[in-house]
Amino acid sequence: MIDRIQLQTGYQPLIGLLSATPQNNSPLDLKNQIYFFQRSHNSTTLPDIPGGKLDSYFNDKQKLFNENRNVDTPEAREIIKEVAADIHNRVLQYLMVRRTRNDIKKQYADDSEQLRFPSVKGPKAEKYTMSAKLSKLFYDTVFAIVGEADDGEEFLGYYRYAAINYLLKSEDRKLFEKRNLTVDNISARLAKIMKLLLVKRLESSFSAFRKSLENLKRNTQNMIDMLNADTVFICPDFDVNEIIQKEGGLERAIPVIRKKIGNKKGNNREFLAKDLKKEEYLRLLEQDMKLLEKLCSRWEKNTEDPKFDKFKEILDSELFNATINNPHQYDSPRVVIFTEALDTLQVLKSYVAEAGHRPLAVSAKTRDNLQTEIAANF
Repeated sequence: MIDRIQLQTGYQPLIGLLSATPQNNSPLDLKNQIYFFQRSHNSTTLPDIPGGKLDSYFNDKQKLFNENRNVDTPEAREIIKEVAADIHNRVLQYLMVRRTRNDIKKQYADDSEQLRFPSVKGPKAEKYTMSAKLSKLFYDTVFAIVGEADDGEEFLGYYRYAAINYLLKSEDRKLFEKRNLTVDNISARLAKIMKLLLVKRLESSFSAFRKSLENLKRNTQNMIDMLNADTVFICPDFDVNEIIQKEGGLERAIPVIRKKIGNKKGNNREFLAKDLKKEEYLRLLEQDMKLLEKLCSRWEKNTEDPKFDKFKEILDSELFNATINNPHQYDSPRVVIFTEALDTLQVLKSYVAEAGHRPLAVSAKTRDNLQTEIAANF
């Protein structure tokens, strides 16, 4: 169609694509849309594309996307986020024209009156105070999470996710290398992802953090058990820890994992303990376990949660106060709470219900089944 217009008119037509959520598409979908107007695929004028090769850039991103889109692990989800962020920073920011609420008010004044945009107030900080004891626990925890393991035993090394780094044979190590990433690079990246995950959980809620910390402890124990059982599973395409938990232990999980490896193929492998630097790796895993057990024990004893207490305090007095949060009275009062952690979501849902309100808890797992309720409320 574009070529026909140009042939008939002698002019290159201007192309505008309208999308409410461009980054929800796959990289391949985005590439195809951009090619409507970016006719030269390997000499793009976009300044941040290596060598101007847009086709190669999108092919690399699509490959990463395909490798991780159906893998239900924190690491895979983080890689998907990184792909989206890189495409935004290198491509979309140079091509997108946004129409914000203020743009519409200025340029389409009559329409904006009918839309009845509420005026948005700036954020209001709600401060809470931690006791000296809780502050010490919080500091020690952050110190252990984000420090470098090479600097001492008081830092987590996240060795559960470094098994490929302790494989003895180069051919085994190469199974898990990707492009220019060595097993050392991949192990370091996984450790970084786990650090970020734990910090985010700690910021979300103490209940979510405790569960994540317990999960890391359990997963670390799983690797120790696998080494001692002379059966070490390294499976990038599915969650070994989830199967072990579901089956009630490693012994019952072994045949299930073996069957899954046979079905999945790929780089999912079973190794013997002698295929790894067992003694060194076991020592480091036990070092992590010792620190994790100490942290879990301290958090289990903690009964303080000043952030959640502050939420309880302001739920009715401020968040549901119509003069503060619904002065226009366009709709009945609603409070929207965002959280990254499902565990935090469940805690908030329970308390809001106990306080006499009707919570609608929406997550990636439930949103498809709640479409009618979501539409009715918003």
